[in-house]
Amino acid sequence: MKKVGIQKKVLIAILITGFLALSIGLFVTYRQVRNILTDAIGRDFAEIAKKTSERFDETVKEEFINFNRLADDPAFIRAVREHNKGEIESFLEHYLRHAEEREEHLGLFVVDGDGKVIGKSKLALNDISDPAYKAGWENINSNGEGRIYASDIYFDKETGDRAFEIGVPVRESGTNRVIGGVRSIMNVDSFFRFVKEMSFGKTGHGMLVDSEGTPLICSILPLVSHSMNKQLIDLITLKGEGWALVPDDAHGGRNSIIGFSPLVYVNSMGPENIGGHKWYTFVRQAPEETFAPVYRLMFQILIVESIIVLSICTLGVYIVRRLIVHPISVLTNGVERVAKGEFDHNIDIHTGDELEILARGFNKMRTALKEVYCNLEEMIKERTAAFRASENKYRALMEQAYDAVLLINPDTGQITEVNLQAEALTGYTNEDFLAIKYWDLFSGEMVSSARSLFNKGVERGFSIFYDLPLKKKNGDTVWVDLSARLIEFNNGKVFHVVMRDVTGRKKE
Repeated sequence: MKKVGIQKKVLIAILITGFLALSIGLFVTYRQVRNILTDAIGRDFAEIAKKTSERFDETVKEEFINFNRLADDPAFIRAVREHNKGEIESFLEHYLRHAEEREEHLGLFVVDGDGKVIGKSKLALNDISDPAYKAGWENINSNGEGRIYASDIYFDKETGDRAFEIGVPVRESGTNRVIGGVRSIMNVDSFFRFVKEMSFGKTGHGMLVDSEGTPLICSILPLVSHSMNKQLIDLITLKGEGWALVPDDAHGGRNSIIGFSPLVYVNSMGPENIGGHKWYTFVRQAPEETFAPVYRLMFQILIVESIIVLSICTLGVYIVRRLIVHPISVLTNGVERVAKGEFDHNIDIHTGDELEILARGFNKMRTALKEVYCNLEEMIKERTAAFRASENKYRALMEQAYDAVLLINPDTGQITEVNLQAEALTGYTNEDFLAIKYWDLFSGEMVSSARSLFNKGVERGFSIFYDLPLKKKNGDTVWVDLSARLIEFNNGKVFHVVMRDVTGRKKE
């Protein structure tokens, strides 16, 4: 394996430290900037959604005001009461005198107290035989009490446009009795065309949804392309107004900021209106576009801080080479020369720091090493002689012992060494012993018990037993007293077992 020099290690360490600090700094900056931007954009989206809902309310409210002004005109009330078709249609044409009004209305007509059409404009009309037509009049009439009415948005088969109906009752002066009503079929895309003006950026826009999560108006995507999940619907309908960061914004955006607000006026008209639902404005923008400024800022910071890190690394390498690498090279060369036996070589370093202290210490060590080396051979001879004497003494004790002696691995129960008395006692050879475990010296019915007693002895550190039946190699039984102790041996632990033959005593 190729070794890496200290200079490269230091360079790598500086680079890792620098870019780790850079990464942490970028992460912290990104989180802070994103959080600040998210909060600011969220408040802006909430305000846009609120303004949009107010615009929806004002548009619908203004239409009702105009219709009520027409329905409150005494001459118009008289014409409705007298079923004067010509005068009624004159009023309607006067109402539609502006071109923009003509674009908004698909149909404008007046009905009597029975819901029968008694006057209409020259604009196209829906099929008035549709059941929805009758339901609309019933809501306007309201059992003779009279009230304003707005239908849900629907697809008009006759014109091919999306439409919704609004209507107001016409009351007789003095009695306040409902004698008819003014009804209009509105072109949704034209009537609420201001929604397209609410677009911002490339993907930012507002839309209208109902409390069931049905998209009603969107200036970007076809309505069928939206997917309003329950979590998003509940957030919009239950929270009221505000903004949030959502995992799915119904336009394919993930972790997007949205703003939302209810239509206060329209939603207060009662459950009989807009299909029994409530309407809400919903503002969103693709998160890629929303957070584009953050990404640009992060990229700029990355470039600037990378240049700073690389500059620091360059300066660090120069300093390291001058103050650390060169002195270490001198120290390394001195170590190699001393290792080759040049004990008179002196390491000369004057850096005024730990490296100089290390060099002085090494010089002292070199002097001491020279002295030790001179006496090393004699010391080795003395140590070897002592070791051999110790080994001979151990062998003498083992072989001349009157009793059988076994050394056993305390972890496995494996017999590792025996003396001649053990071979004589059991009939096993030294090779036989080394191939078996301690409890194999007992007959079959005692093997499990012997293993358990062995483990307990190892745990306690010693064992003493009397009159134990031992199985000899030829199958005979020999009786022994056993004493064992856990001892240190050859830098480890062994279970030292001594067995004394008491077969003669047992027979007596």
